[in-house]
Amino acid sequence: MGWEPEINPASLALVLALAAGSAPVDRIEWLGRDQRFSAPCDVEVSFGSYASGINAEVAREVRAYVGRSRDVTRAQGVRWGREGEWDLCLTVRPKRASKVYADIRRMIPTYARQGPTSVSSKNGARFESKQGR
Repeated sequence: MGWEPEINPASLALVLALAAGSAPVDRIEWLGRDQRFSAPCDVEVSFGSYASGINAEVAREVRAYVGRSRDVTRAQGVRWGREGEWDLCLTVRPKRASKVYADIRRMIPTYARQGPTSVSSKNGARFESKQGR
């Protein structure tokens, strides 16, 4: 009885292609500089600086990952430095902390041209990039 819209297969393909190429949603809840994370972090990422700013490329990759990951249920960020430094606290689905840690760890180079980037997991795993050569 009701009207049902017809979806042209070519139009549907175009919409899906555009959605796949669109920028990820920023799911980070930004807290004030004086605030602390509201719960313990399953995975924590810190973007530091050696007086030359953070590794912006890694920060973009991590933010994109958080925006698309179904394993991340909550993300909170705190900006704390004068050169773009910030920390990220992730709450993840049960038993997914090791996977999220490993995914983010792969994004961080061993040596940093700018500041150090570190990632740690509630399971005790920790990695921090070394000062560049």
